[in-house]
Amino acid sequence: MKNFLKENWFKLMTGTSMLVFSFAFLMYAVSPTFANSSKETPAKSDYALVPLNKDGSINIKISEEQLNEIKPPAIQSVNIQQVRGTTAAANWQDNKSRQSLAVVVRQ
Repeated sequence: MKNFLKENWFKLMTGTSMLVFSFAFLMYAVSPTFANSSKETPAKSDYALVPLNKDGSINIKISEEQLNEIKPPAIQSVNIQQVRGTTAAANWQDNKSRQSLAVVVRQ
């Protein structure tokens, strides 16, 4: 092995240098690609993925079943016990027309 390296070191170094050069050349030669279109793009007002009405609105047909799936419930039950780890408490005024949520921070 020592004899082989002594006799062929120049060939090994030249081959390695050529390999590195070829990789560097390919990295430099392959330029990034960009999308380009020679066609004119349509005006924003005439183009959409769905048909537009003259005022810009769209018509959507939803079945009763689909409407019931996406409709939120009329009353949402919320039970807040803590806000960021601190106990929350409700506070009513005398006439009970106002309600507030209080968070007391005790150190």
